[in-house]
Amino acid sequence: MIFDYSLLLLVGFIWGSTNYLIEIHYYDYDKFKEYEFPMKIIIFIRYNYLPLLFFIMNQSASILFALSLKTISLTLTVIVTNSFSFLITMLFENFHKKKKFDTSKVLLFFFYKDF
Repeated sequence: MIFDYSLLLLVGFIWGSTNYLIEIHYYDYDKFKEYEFPMKIIIFIRYNYLPLLFFIMNQSASILFALSLKTISLTLTVIVTNSFSFLITMLFENFHKKKKFDTSKVLLFFFYKDF
């Protein structure tokens, strides 16, 4: 039982951290418009190897998420992992940008109906 919930928190942590890390390290594809198509792919992979690794980590967490559905109900699994990944993404952003922690984002997420 504790292992199942810790697995959900691990999935939420991986999803939240990799979402922000992909955003930080992404190299814009529009910067190499002057190259032909095969060269664009090679340059894109060369400059975006970190986001590709983070994407693979993110998808491996999705496999863990699917495996956790065997033992835990879908409603609980979705609520725990998505809310924890949201909080982790917000914490990574606040630590990276050295901003003060703003609780209004959390309150807006939970209480604003059109969010």
